Amino acid sequence: MKNCQVELRPTDRDYLENLLRKGQLGVGQFKRATGLLELDRGKAISAVATTLGVSETTVRVWRNRYEQEELQMLHGKPRLSSRR
Repeated sequence: MKNCQVELRPTDRDYLENLLRKGQLGVGQFKRATGLLELDRGKAISAVATTLGVSETTVRVWRNRYEQEELQMLHGKPRLSSRR
């Protein structure tokens, strides 16, 4: 295993790179896709967080969700809203 924070499957890596190349992602999907690719390339969680303007905790959540849900994690989770 190479030195990285997450190891993407080759098909997942290709899929993410193609998504980014098309440029039709929402901001959240763009950040999650970019974050996973950067972690796969061996960047530190802190560096990815700084580059994308998110917390290190957020990047760790993305990594953990990829390990559990694979690419389904790109779509995020619905936010719970409170009724007023």
